[in-house]
Amino acid sequence: MVKIVLGLVIVLALGSGVLNLTRTKDTIKSIRAEVETAKQELSSATTQRDKALNDAKAAAEQAAAAAAAKESAESQATTAKADAEKAKSDLAAVNQQIAAKDTELAELKAKVEAAAQTQETPSTDLADLETKLKEAQTKLEEQQQVARSLESKSKEAEQRAASLEEEKERRIKGLNAPGLEGKILAVDTNWNFVVLSIGDRQGVAPNSTLLVKRGTTLVAKLRVTSVDPATSIANIVPGSAPKGSFVRPGDVVIFSGS
Repeated sequence: MVKIVLGLVIVLALGSGVLNLTRTKDTIKSIRAEVETAKQELSSATTQRDKALNDAKAAAEQAAAAAAAKESAESQATTAKADAEKAKSDLAAVNQQIAAKDTELAELKAKVEAAAQTQETPSTDLADLETKLKEAQTKLEEQQQVARSLESKSKEAEQRAASLEEEKERRIKGLNAPGLEGKILAVDTNWNFVVLSIGDRQGVAPNSTLLVKRGTTLVAKLRVTSVDPATSIANIVPGSAPKGSFVRPGDVVIFSGS
């Protein structure tokens, strides 16, 4: 009887040990699976972090480029204004010289006519007066040519200054050029922004609104955040996309006022 009881105890002990071993193995497998999942999540988080850092760096570079472009535009506008003022000043000075030369020419003509009508004026004096008259006429023609050139230069400078000033105002107010149209090159769904195929050269202005369309369907609205010479960055306006609609590369963007 004792042997039977002892045998049962041994069997139970062995069964318990096997069961504990099985549970331990399962626990180890579970821990390993959790570790692997944690590694994957860490890798994904690291990738997202690196992407966010790269996007932030790119955004900072684009902002710096936009600021530099703005500063350059303002500098060009200031220079164009100065050039226009100088051209006007130069033109005014030449016109004064022309007026003075006109007076001198009229006086010389009067002297030549008076000398030709009297017998008392020596021929040498008459010849000198005629020479001075010709020189004065030549000088007047030269100054008139200079005046025409300066007048043309002044108009061009004024037009350029006006154009640059208009561009400056357009940037400040965030107004795009009429008829502006481009395409979406890339979409970042994590940060809710897009890259556009149009930029400063095409008339895109910071803080302005663009419409995204696919065929005749309105997809979303964009708000321009930074502008480069040939591309620009814009945020997708929250709530502007109809339910189930998504912005895609290749979608057309247009000026909202066109």
